[in-house]
Amino acid sequence: MQPAPNSPTTALVLETNNLGGGDADPATVERSLARLLARLRTQTRPLATLDDVIVVHAGIAPAAQERLRDAAGCPVRFVKMGGERVGAPTLPLPNPPAMVRAEQSSAAPHAIRRA
Repeated sequence: MQPAPNSPTTALVLETNNLGGGDADPATVERSLARLLARLRTQTRPLATLDDVIVVHAGIAPAAQERLRDAAGCPVRFVKMGGERVGAPTLPLPNPPAMVRAEQSSAAPHAIRRA
């Protein structure tokens, strides 16, 4: 008996570290992210058709997370930067090999200092 072929999956991972501006105002982050999720919800391939929608954040309050799930119109997994996972389900995020083995990764272009 042949094993079932792996079917492709599609996920969207949004990093929110720039959304609050210089002061990372939580209200600005929520407002910006809600606007983005509402637009993505109605795209040709709506958010609800994706296998996973993940928001990486520095501290979005649980009440704001619920409002953002409403804006997205689908389940959204919130992963707090710095370790603790917030939201459900708490599945591990995949790490590309370069992120696991730092010795193989090169410096980001914006981190390279030029004389």
